[in-house]
Amino acid sequence: MRGSGSGSGLRGVCHGLKVSNTGYFVYCNGLTDRKAFDGKLDFEVTLIPYTGNDSWVEKSIKEAHECLGSKLPPLAGPNCDYCSYVGSVNTAQGKI
Repeated sequence: MRGSGSGSGLRGVCHGLKVSNTGYFVYCNGLTDRKAFDGKLDFEVTLIPYTGNDSWVEKSIKEAHECLGSKLPPLAGPNCDYCSYVGSVNTAQGKI
């Protein structure tokens, strides 16, 4: 998959902007040690950096697109909870 920017794939330089591997989570925890509520909540705010790895994303999007365009459903996967559930229901109902 290629975007309209100068970078290749989903990452790198796209539309002239550099894309960082580092993202951030903002974690807010309500403070419970205040003496009075007084119509406001106080929070301790923490910024948590996260270095991601998206090397799997482009391949997964291509595989999903191929699967969605297929006339047949994909085979059941051994680690798929939904597949296991449907298989159990079908077995219980005598369909398998």
